[in-house]
Amino acid sequence: MLQNKINGVLGVWIIVLAFLGFSDSMHRFLLIISGIAIIVVSFYGKSLFKPTEELVKDIGETKETQEPHGENQLQ
Repeated sequence: MLQNKINGVLGVWIIVLAFLGFSDSMHRFLLIISGIAIIVVSFYGKSLFKPTEELVKDIGETKETQEPHGENQLQ
């Protein structure tokens, strides 16, 4: 879901970029950077943005493996 939103924002950016009036070299640079961002999100989006359920599961497992504060402390 987040990947789709980012792709949508990048698509709108490409459309707006056409009307901003940058110089040719700056326009080309921004298009290249935008293209790279689209490629990264498209190919690596699944690994960059974990689904919420997996993230919550990972957090829960991390908390279970940590020792509670106050136990096993030397006095």
